[in-house]
Amino acid sequence: MFNQNKLTMKKFIRLCFSLVFLVQGIFLFGQEPDSIFSDVEFLGNANNYTEAVDTLWEVFTDSVDMEVVYGIVEDKPVGGNRTSILNERTYGAHGNFYVSADMKLQKRPSGVAETAWWEDGRLFFAWQNDTNYAYAMFFNTNGPAKDNPIGQGDALGLSGFYFMVDGKGYGFIHSDDPGDPVEEIPPETCIPFEGDTSFYDWNEVKVTLEDSVLSMLVNGVVYHAIGLDTVTMIEYYTGNVLDTIDTIPSAVLDLVFTPGQIGIGSSNDRVYFDNVMAGYIPIEGIFSSVPHFGDAANYDEAEAWLWDVFSDDGEMVYGIVQDKPAGGNRTTIAQEKKFGGHDYYVEADMKLQKRPSGVAETPWWEDGRLFFAWQDASNYAWAQFFNTHGPAKDNPIGQGDALGLSGFMFMVDGQGYGFIHSDDPGDPVEEIPAETCIPFDGDTSFYDWNNVKVM
Repeated sequence: MFNQNKLTMKKFIRLCFSLVFLVQGIFLFGQEPDSIFSDVEFLGNANNYTEAVDTLWEVFTDSVDMEVVYGIVEDKPVGGNRTSILNERTYGAHGNFYVSADMKLQKRPSGVAETAWWEDGRLFFAWQNDTNYAYAMFFNTNGPAKDNPIGQGDALGLSGFYFMVDGKGYGFIHSDDPGDPVEEIPPETCIPFEGDTSFYDWNEVKVTLEDSVLSMLVNGVVYHAIGLDTVTMIEYYTGNVLDTIDTIPSAVLDLVFTPGQIGIGSSNDRVYFDNVMAGYIPIEGIFSSVPHFGDAANYDEAEAWLWDVFSDDGEMVYGIVQDKPAGGNRTTIAQEKKFGGHDYYVEADMKLQKRPSGVAETPWWEDGRLFFAWQDASNYAWAQFFNTHGPAKDNPIGQGDALGLSGFMFMVDGQGYGFIHSDDPGDPVEEIPAETCIPFDGDTSFYDWNNVKVM
């Protein structure tokens, strides 16, 4: 079967494969009911945020939508820094990531009939401290770029990206000024729309960094995007005056690609947030002609930054592209389709890539896995294929021990079991013949494809 279908089955993954599995514990925490504003783990608990001025923020029920939200509840005249930063977790360390939230802007009267102040909401990223961070600013209307864009009554309709580097401000701003170095803001893409003075609508706002393109999205539509490897101009604040300069400080780009905390906030208004989320952008791409299983979009990577679809010797493949020192849970699970309950199989073409161990001609042993019977992160089974056979030792777990142990492993309610296949004479199963190792005992290049299968 393998010979007849070798081309068709190339890189065919029936369920999933992985190089390294990390057991993750399950913990239960007592939460204060008044701190939970969404069911998003960690990010939906206000206790996990640090507000610059905590008296400005509250978790409450929005009287219009009757939804529990987290937001700024004091009008601007109360003053104060209107920023709330997520504790502990950082994003952006390993490539493409996103920050998103549902956002609702509340209007303050300006004293002029049917003319409310322009208001904004912010998504923060790459936060290092209060003088080094980046954010996307989403205004509720478009506004002209003026000589003095900073301050109430000026060009507060300027949405875009802003960067603070050692206390100095820069930006890629999105305005309707013909002299804007980017394109105009179409009025129909304003938040929610130009001329709407109630602003009692929710909008999903999002920031993505993907392949060096920094984008703002509103309700799934790209609103403003900057190609960081091609952009040639940036705005710079000198006092309250906005200038355009044609040299982008390297410190600005360094900040964007530096892992940091995320956050939410505003500059001068009352704004509500819900469903704050952040993570790495899922991998997409076709890597084989097998329906469903040949499309990376149909897999759920535990940590997407470890994976990619790319060309290997002219063939598209789906695989782990980060060495083990980068860490992370190296599992990806095919979605929707399930197998089991009767005779079935899982099959893939697999190629192991070696990491040097520091000893000449002695690379680390490596493994690939085919998962099956996956229920959740603490109940599943897998077959483990190592690149060499190894003796069964008293402590077979951990690098440097019996990492050549291939076999079947089972996780049941977080407890591990296995039928392991070693060359130890005391093995309860039979020995591993050296000639059946992957690819073969003594081969230290491992740049060959092998068909692996569980049935």
